[in-house]
Amino acid sequence: MKLEVVSSKQRGGTGKLAGQGETQLEVEKRLIADKEAKIRKELISEANLRQRLRIKRKENTSAVPTIALVKILKRKNLLTLKRLDIQMQENPH
Repeated sequence: MKLEVVSSKQRGGTGKLAGQGETQLEVEKRLIADKEAKIRKELISEANLRQRLRIKRKENTSAVPTIALVKILKRKNLLTLKRLDIQMQENPH
């Protein structure tokens, strides 16, 4: 984050209104607050996106259970797959 050096004696306003401008501390506080607000917006946006994706995943899961076969032996995996296929054909949900 780049900060500009601002003199605390700098005058703000127009014409005859001669008020003091922002001090360096005020400038830094404002910049930090702006940065914090931007990060909060991004965080909320990301949380909303994740929530939508989570809901979508739940909707897309089918009634058929998902399984994973751990690498045992190719022969056993094939036999297991054939048995599961036969069971699924006999008892479709």
